[in-house]
Amino acid sequence: MSRQPDNRQPKAAVIALISECGRPVASRVRVARTFAGRLIGLLNHRRLLGEEGLLIEPGGAVHTFGMRFAIDVLFLDPGMRILKIAPAMQPACIAVAPAAAHYVLEIASGRAQSLGQEVGMRLLQVPLSAAPS
Repeated sequence: MSRQPDNRQPKAAVIALISECGRPVASRVRVARTFAGRLIGLLNHRRLLGEEGLLIEPGGAVHTFGMRFAIDVLFLDPGMRILKIAPAMQPACIAVAPAAAHYVLEIASGRAQSLGQEVGMRLLQVPLSAAPS
């Protein structure tokens, strides 16, 4: 009896992120740690809802070629401190990461500003069941 290879993709982790002052940033953040997950990113999405996001780990420069909508891009250090924000990044653009970037968080366009996110602020991961809406 020959064994068939398991070609299923592992289910991506989903987390919730809040600012250090407790304000929700995104309550449904998919984590992209695999090459395929980082490569595809948000290309198969038509839009991002306010509570959705993508956390790329490890993260570096990002592009929006092939995307259909604008996003806010936050470059984070290993401690989840915001190093740089690329707001309202339109399709077909590139954002260069700061040297110390370890994560890239992609969220709905305009969300970073509406939540008052600024360089130097820190994000915290919380259990999904405890995430504020």
